[in-house]
Amino acid sequence: MRALFRKQVTTRFCIHTAAKRYLQCSSQRPCRRHNCDQCQPKRRRYITVVGAHFTELKKINTHCGITAIVGPQGVDDRDAWMVVNQLAETVSRALRGRIGPFIRVSAVSYKSRFSFPHLHFIIQQSAKEKFLRLLRRKFANSRVRIWVDPNLISDAEGLLGYLFDQNYLPAVNDPGRIKGRRVWSGSRGLSYGFPNKQELKKLYALEQRDISLSSCDFKKSTLEPIEGDL
Repeated sequence: MRALFRKQVTTRFCIHTAAKRYLQCSSQRPCRRHNCDQCQPKRRRYITVVGAHFTELKKINTHCGITAIVGPQGVDDRDAWMVVNQLAETVSRALRGRIGPFIRVSAVSYKSRFSFPHLHFIIQQSAKEKFLRLLRRKFANSRVRIWVDPNLISDAEGLLGYLFDQNYLPAVNDPGRIKGRRVWSGSRGLSYGFPNKQELKKLYALEQRDISLSSCDFKKSTLEPIEGDL
């Protein structure tokens, strides 16, 4: 009995120590919480900088989406995340392997006591017509709004930053969200969770490249003669 009691006490101590260590965030051991003052900016920098590089590499430059409209005023708040998860599963089955590389964000917009579950997509311009055709066929008898921005994305970092601030963060911190469901997802080549060491190295390399490019542009602009001096 003493040995069993000693084992239980040791186990509890280890669990408590591990939890305490987990909550103490550091650069070597990040806690990865969405409300952490150190981890959240790092996560945002990764998804905007590396995500913008990913969109450039994969040539995904079209912003589109789908919104569920259940009832004249939207969806009741209590059912919002159930609806957005059903919507995401249906859309994934309809589009899987048919539109090329993409980035997707699930979100819920709250207005009064009603809400509007919706999905944001960033896809290739060549897949725009297929995106519309497949979803209109799939949701022919459903109350949804399918939309595509006619303008190509000119500022990928700005758009990804907006999606992070206005859609991703409110979604992951929403107490009504069904746990275990990805809010941010997409094609391979980009980390949709907290970036690991390799992904952070990629982030730092891209940031250094941007800094060197901006410094080169600055030097070039300072060396260029002014019209009055010619």
